Amino acid sequence: MSKFNRKFSIQYLIYVLLIILILIPLITHDTRLDRSSLRKVNHFEGLSLSDSPIIITNWSETALLYDWCSFESGSYKVKNLSFIINNETGLTVANTTEPFIIENCTFTSNASQSQDTGIKLVNASNGLLINNSFSFIRYSIFIKNSFNNSVISNYINCSEMHSVPRSIRLEICSNSSVRENYIINSYYGIQLENCNYTEIDNNILEENSWGIVSYSIKNCVIFNNTLSRSFSIGVAFIENCYYNAIIENVLTNSYYNEYQDGIALWHDSSNNSIVKNAISDNSRYGIDLRESLGNNVLNNSLIRNLYGIRLYKSNYSTVMYNYITYYEICILETDTEFNTLENNTCEITYKFIPSFNIWVLCLIIASIVIIIINRKSKKFR
Repeated sequence: MSKFNRKFSIQYLIYVLLIILILIPLITHDTRLDRSSLRKVNHFEGLSLSDSPIIITNWSETALLYDWCSFESGSYKVKNLSFIINNETGLTVANTTEPFIIENCTFTSNASQSQDTGIKLVNASNGLLINNSFSFIRYSIFIKNSFNNSVISNYINCSEMHSVPRSIRLEICSNSSVRENYIINSYYGIQLENCNYTEIDNNILEENSWGIVSYSIKNCVIFNNTLSRSFSIGVAFIENCYYNAIIENVLTNSYYNEYQDGIALWHDSSNNSIVKNAISDNSRYGIDLRESLGNNVLNNSLIRNLYGIRLYKSNYSTVMYNYITYYEICILETDTEFNTLENNTCEITYKFIPSFNIWVLCLIIASIVIIIINRKSKKFR
């Protein structure tokens, strides 16, 4: 080969390498949510109460004694406080029905594997928890034996310093709402237990082991939440959940483990509705109905799940008008009877393995360039 041809080949190989270097970051672009675009709690110079946990059982007395508590527009308010807590509860409200607001406070734990709680409401109703920030706390918000409370626009990052962190937990509650919160790195993102008439809507949950988990709930609505990269299950009714609705949620996972489901209804969770959800990229089931009766699964989009929908020992259910692309089985029935499966669209698809596809693309490009080099070199012989 002449010096000219050798120089020509080297130039084309350099071009190939440059093309590959440019394509790889574009193809492997991180599709996770841009956290910088999410609402963050405002920074402020608040009162630090790192050594003084607050327990409020009498609002009028608290407002009289402390300047960080006020009465405004018919509600008691606690604002702009900063807590550094260690195996304790930062702020407890108990045994009251007077309207109150806890706003723009920060809660941080400096203890590994601690049992701390940010805000705890016990037998406390008519409260609003809004725009607060929680970092590295096992129980960020814990509400028990309470009604008519709202948890809105809070930022929660549990990290992995706790073995089983739970971001927001409601136990024995009714007529409550959990709305527009951002939750990351928790074991249970939102947990309901023995709750009625509660709404969970417009929350963003990212990289939690379980997204929204419920035990023994009735007449609750889970609506328009975004759950991404849940390590186990996005929305789960574990047992005895009746007459609830899971509507228009987006659940996207990325094959973190082999036992990953979008929505699961288990152990006598019956007469629920799963409607118009977008469920994609789960390593097991898009929707899993197990030992439950009379559920309605309608108009959902299930994309690139291993199995689209599974019914195991689940009878008298209706599965209709769903669009399903699947890797193994569209709708799997095991030990079931008296179910209605009609007007579902099933299309098989094939797994996309990012690293494999990138190298195949690079190989194709390199082959094309080599062919061009050979043709060009022949002209100069």
